[in-house]
Amino acid sequence: MSLAEAANLVSSALPTILHLQEYQSIMDRDAAEVLAIHAIGFLAADPDRMEAFLSLAGVAPSQLRSELSSPEFLAGVLDHLLQNESLLLDFCAEQRIDPATPAKARRKLPGATLDH
Repeated sequence: MSLAEAANLVSSALPTILHLQEYQSIMDRDAAEVLAIHAIGFLAADPDRMEAFLSLAGVAPSQLRSELSSPEFLAGVLDHLLQNESLLLDFCAEQRIDPATPAKARRKLPGATLDH
């Protein structure tokens, strides 16, 4: 699977039931997973960002479909954003959410620490 195909896959997986802004007020595990899926969509929109993430995550584009259902993988997506302030701020601006929201979401997923 190419990066373009991976980007299309991610785009088709984005939840459309609620806007992300609505999820901010009900941050539970489901909302955190939705936010992380939007974050992977954000990464997938730029081939360089996506390639960098997949490389760091050790995931091939062909594995992306199965990884999207893994809470641990989704936690890693948020970790990736939280480790790069510029990327985090770009994502939050694009999604029109508070920059603290991804950290709140990260705390709801497996392996969370108090550092976020």
